[in-house]
Amino acid sequence: MRATTPTWLDTTEVDAMRRAEKIFREHDVAPEVMSSALYRQLVQDWVWTQSRPSAGASLQRWSRAEPHFEGFSRPADVVDAIDAGNHQRKDALLLALLRLVQAGEPLASQTVLHAMLPGLAGLAARTTPKLPASEPDRAEAARQLVVEEFLESAAVFPVLRRRQRVASNLLLDTVKRVTSHTRQAVPRPFNPAALYTDAVPETDRDVYRAVRAQADGGAPSHVDGIDPDSDLLTVLTWAVSEGVITTAEAQMLADVYLPSMPDGWGFDHVAEAVGVSRSAVKMRCSRAVARLSAAARASVTQTA
Repeated sequence: MRATTPTWLDTTEVDAMRRAEKIFREHDVAPEVMSSALYRQLVQDWVWTQSRPSAGASLQRWSRAEPHFEGFSRPADVVDAIDAGNHQRKDALLLALLRLVQAGEPLASQTVLHAMLPGLAGLAARTTPKLPASEPDRAEAARQLVVEEFLESAAVFPVLRRRQRVASNLLLDTVKRVTSHTRQAVPRPFNPAALYTDAVPETDRDVYRAVRAQADGGAPSHVDGIDPDSDLLTVLTWAVSEGVITTAEAQMLADVYLPSMPDGWGFDHVAEAVGVSRSAVKMRCSRAVARLSAAARASVTQTA
């Protein structure tokens, strides 16, 4: 039996949450019409996951460590069981998923996120007006923020201490993180002097290595603007100096997209270094890239 709708939600928000719940429970066919690029991608990935043989194999492996998953053949079964279960059943399944999330299981992160998406969509809708008007798309930025903060909340949730009302506690933790983010002023960026020296590196990767080594020789070259030919580190330096992204976000983007190892992007490396899930790193990157892209387009247009 579904819980009654809280009285503090207005009719419009209730309708939006009901639509979101229907969209996020389409396990086999992704809805074709959806205004949010983030939600569309999450739903498409979810549908694709259900058909993967490795997903069923993961469920069998999970059930050996977590008996709560016995009898499930795909992640959608877990989400349906959470929806249909009583309070004890919901808590037991969510706690089992969280233990797997904290053990580094990406599919568990995807599953617990999908189970919570209807509530997270409602939180994102309430967060949108609180974001700065300078955000190019506040609604999508709010969705990105809520999903990212939820994944980080799941990664550190105290599964041994908080064993009841798990869904509510997860949402509460996410609200606290989101509220903290919206109340903080955007910090001023790092001094980009260490990024540039008199000797111009041959490639972006050389610049990245110089940054990581904290090169300090020569006079710094300040970045006054960018153009369509600017390399990634130039854009990152400019974006931080303009307050578009933070120091941490710039370092994260450099770590991910200019990794020290040449075999692909560094999502896994950053996730391990920071101590969060790969999904959280991808969400954080996506949100930073969205702001960066919008600001870069605006800057290039103004100087054209």
